[in-house]
Amino acid sequence: NFDNGDYSVEYNTIYNFSDIRSYNVSLTAINDIGCISELIKTIQINPEYDLFVPNSFTPNGDGVNDLFVAKGKRVDSFEMQVFDRWGGLIFKSSNIDLGWNGKSISGEKLDNGIYLYNIAVYDTNGRFWTYNGELKLMR
Repeated sequence: NFDNGDYSVEYNTIYNFSDIRSYNVSLTAINDIGCISELIKTIQINPEYDLFVPNSFTPNGDGVNDLFVAKGKRVDSFEMQVFDRWGGLIFKSSNIDLGWNGKSISGEKLDNGIYLYNIAVYDTNGRFWTYNGELKLMR
């Protein structure tokens, strides 16, 4: 019994829960002489992990799209690095809310162009995700 009106009598049942909540799933076993045993296990179904990484940004001070920042759900740990076209590190952050403003580590405004990023994330289920890509800086 999957605690939502669905049940199965199959051996090694695989079931996909559609709603995000706790379920008290029960397994009832009956042997050939009629003895019954039941086990109940609470299962918490959580929302899925999600990460959005933009492919461009415009750090021109107008208050719109001024930072290169990733947005995510169910992120436990986060590490982002941004590199110039020669592989030099120009930005690093361990805070998903802290984005790159288009300046070098020394504070100089960098030119329009293509930059590279590497993002490493652990979601709240302990799974590791990595993203590598290009982003366009446009002032």
